[in-house]
Amino acid sequence: MFRYFLYIISGFFIAAVPFVLLLIAILAINQTVRQPSPRISRTIFNLILAFTLLVFVGATIWALLRLNDIQIQEIIGIYIYLSIYFVGTFLCYITLNFAISLWSRGKQATILLVLGSQLDDIDNVTNVLRRRLDEAIQMYYRQKSRTHSKITIIVTGGPQHQSTYSEAEGMENYLIQKGIPAEDILLEPRAKNTDENFKFANELIKEHRLSGKVAVITSRFHLMRSTYIARQSRFKAYYQGAGTPSYLWPFSIIREYIAYILLTSELNYAFIILLIAIGLFDILN
Repeated sequence: MFRYFLYIISGFFIAAVPFVLLLIAILAINQTVRQPSPRISRTIFNLILAFTLLVFVGATIWALLRLNDIQIQEIIGIYIYLSIYFVGTFLCYITLNFAISLWSRGKQATILLVLGSQLDDIDNVTNVLRRRLDEAIQMYYRQKSRTHSKITIIVTGGPQHQSTYSEAEGMENYLIQKGIPAEDILLEPRAKNTDENFKFANELIKEHRLSGKVAVITSRFHLMRSTYIARQSRFKAYYQGAGTPSYLWPFSIIREYIAYILLTSELNYAFIILLIAIGLFDILN
């Protein structure tokens, strides 16, 4: 029975790969089009990737329509390798997210940077953001009792869509309602993405001449990407992961994994293209 269960799961992953490849191709094209001044090398690389993936998925459909058993077997072999790659990197991504959170647990910090997330329709914090803020509140009191020094919470996040009300303002209101003194909270109300979260928060830290260690608080599923972006921005900090509602976790972790694949695109794209190229070469010969 267990063996058949594994067959079903394996078949599901293999069948999902063409859709993942199409999604990556679309996102690569979208990333190229939306960037205001993309590098020529990145543009060429993204277009090569999108073309390779679209041709490969097209070749799969062509082989299925022709009912060529040999070609279908060869193509399925490529999909098996790709599914192993995606599952392997996905499991590594989950493991590293938890490892980052465990590594930072218990370390001291006097600046707590809470990364924003979307507010609800009436500008209240959502369950995801509430978990981050509750984690920050616990750390605030814990660090205050340990260090006996001033602890500053920085909330970062700009307005969404056409609203003038920022994520940072919604976060500040929640913290004040939970008893955090307003003088211990700093707002960064401009950031539209994680990159800007770190950039503008760093400017705020320098502006207010804050000193001491920084702890970045975000959701566990967001830790790996946040750490990568912070390192690219040379933002030194510890990272603390907040929990996520169970019903949101599968969607959130998959979305963040794909976002990380796009963020580290050169290495991942090159490996995907290499696997497909080797497989197609075997088929043609």
